[in-house]
Amino acid sequence: MNIDSFYNEILKDGSFLKEVTLEEKLISDIKLESTCILITRNYIGSEDGQIGQLLMKSFFYVMSEKETKPSDIILVNRGVFLAAEGSPVLSALHDLDRSGVSIMCCGTSLNHFKVREELDLGYVSNMYDILEVLMKARKVITL
Repeated sequence: MNIDSFYNEILKDGSFLKEVTLEEKLISDIKLESTCILITRNYIGSEDGQIGQLLMKSFFYVMSEKETKPSDIILVNRGVFLAAEGSPVLSALHDLDRSGVSIMCCGTSLNHFKVREELDLGYVSNMYDILEVLMKARKVITL
């Protein structure tokens, strides 16, 4: 067996964590890609209509079904409504959350729209943490 076909994870203190095949490592990296989805409103498109809300619901449903998922979803401005009680995308967001996707909700936006108490999932964040995630992501997709 070729020794180059294994990937070893070693902690900062030098201790050995685990050994996986290079193929397993690549597959795990692909499944949770360093991609951040920045959501700035609760619909897709230029108008807040039924089609825009339907497209957003479809977007999250398909994302939750795909094998490759983003590492982070950041909800700002009207996007925070997507994580609030009664949102049509809550089921898909819960699936993404269970898959390991981090869901951040802008505290300023939650307070502005008075929906902080209605937050159903994700965690309340601030602009410092949001900017940190955006700057570290390999790719940022904004809706």
